Amino acid sequence: MRRCIVLVLLFSSCMAQQRINAQTVPNLNVDSGSSSNSSSAGAAGADDFPDWLFPVDYLNRSLPSWFRIGGQYRGRLEGPTGIGFTSTNDFYLLDRLRVNLAIQPKDWLLFYGEVQDARIFFNHHIGNANPYEDEWTLWQDYSQVGISERGWVDALAGREVLSFGDERVIGPSNWSNVGRTFNVARIDLHHPGYKVSVFTASVVPGGGSTDGACPCCASYRWLISV
Repeated sequence: MRRCIVLVLLFSSCMAQQRINAQTVPNLNVDSGSSSNSSSAGAAGADDFPDWLFPVDYLNRSLPSWFRIGGQYRGRLEGPTGIGFTSTNDFYLLDRLRVNLAIQPKDWLLFYGEVQDARIFFNHHIGNANPYEDEWTLWQDYSQVGISERGWVDALAGREVLSFGDERVIGPSNWSNVGRTFNVARIDLHHPGYKVSVFTASVVPGGGSTDGACPCCASYRWLISV
């Protein structure tokens, strides 16, 4: 029951975010010839929705500007065939919920936390284990000093999702239901035109989180990304 309530709140939050984006950046998904009409129609339609349809958005507007909550829900149907190089087939639902909390008392100081609940339903031959299922785990939990968008340096430490080189170098493997996250100590150096990241990280152990990880991600390494 609690999970259903969280899903409803997060779904409403996503709808609210789409509504806001439609008002502030109306021409992202339309051509120039129809942007003005779409903008007017979208804004008029969005104003017709009552606040109770978007409880998380409404709650965030009522909270202090330095305190925000949010999240993400993803559901996916899969039907693998030839499991174990045999004629065995399966069909199931992959379900993933993430809920996050951000506290930012100063522009240059951020505390961020996120939990994940990944599950598999209606399966008969696929096991209830990683990378399909890992119930209520701490997905991210870090502190950041400095501003990523401006300034010349920021530093971060804690548990974080890393993605470099479109995941060819290192990444969370988000195509799987559980994915992977990292214990990280990281410094980013900014300059107009490029950013240099220096960090040491290891895949978070437990629940098979290192499943599919490359050897360089399973131990502490120093990496520089430009």
